[in-house]
Order: sequence, then C-alpha cells, then structure tokens
Amino acid sequence: MDLLEAAMWVALGFFTTLAGLEVAWREVGLRKKEQEAALV
Repeated sequence: MDLLEAAMWVALGFFTTLAGLEVAWREVGLRKKEQEAALV
C-alpha cells in the first residue's frame, strides 16, 4: 500500500510539473508574439 501511495505521489508531482512547464511555455510564446508584433 505504501509503494502504491508513493507511486501516486510521484505521478502527481510529475503531472503538476508537466502542467507548470506547459503554462510557462505558453507564457514564453505569448511574450515572443508580443515582441514580434511590437517590432513590426
């Protein structure tokens, strides 16, 4: 049971990190688009 719980926490941490990275990449993409729009 402890092993299953540990695996669950690892998976939860992994998905949380993945979601955080996705949001970060989206922020970076928006900033790049804004900079390109400002340059044009």
